[in-house]
Amino acid sequence: MHVSRLAWPDEVSGLVRVFEQLASSEGWRPDGQLHAYPNNSVYFAASDNCVIVGGLQLVVANGSDPLPSQYVWSEIDLSSRTDVAHALILALKKEYRGAYGLFEALTVEMWRYCVAAGITELWHEATPSTLRLYRRIGWPLEIVGDLRMHWGEECYLCRMRTAEVAGNMAAKAIRSQSHKELLAMMIRSTDAPEVAASARI
Repeated sequence: MHVSRLAWPDEVSGLVRVFEQLASSEGWRPDGQLHAYPNNSVYFAASDNCVIVGGLQLVVANGSDPLPSQYVWSEIDLSSRTDVAHALILALKKEYRGAYGLFEALTVEMWRYCVAAGITELWHEATPSTLRLYRRIGWPLEIVGDLRMHWGEECYLCRMRTAEVAGNMAAKAIRSQSHKELLAMMIRSTDAPEVAASARI
């Protein structure tokens, strides 16, 4: 299995189609948001034998346009910032959700991109159950928006500082081999372009 950042429009279109299928099967209602940020989205795909099985769409703030969260939490305006990003969707096909390291590899590649791009904060919606999952894998998420309906589910609006993610992961790595492996993926060398762009599980 392989996780990589997508560069070509046809690859992005294939991933968005997978997102649409997953949204339909889960009962999510993104209401066009998957297509609303083509110019400031970064896409990461999880693939198995060259078949996309899920991925992550990151919307990067551009200093003028609202981020996706503002449509639900309108009082939280991040439109003037350029150092934040919003994880719009992070999803895998059901049969791959338990695949060892796949979900974590997607989050690692997102974090590495954010550090390289100077993004200091990551924002994301989370249901109460997914919030517990994210915190368990080392995301130091802070709740900044109360429970509201988002894509048909009750979600919190959360944020985390990218600098805190590595520190939190390092603390967990002292006690956990799996977190030690994740930390090694996070801080691996970026000298080779192909290494910087992708990770294998």
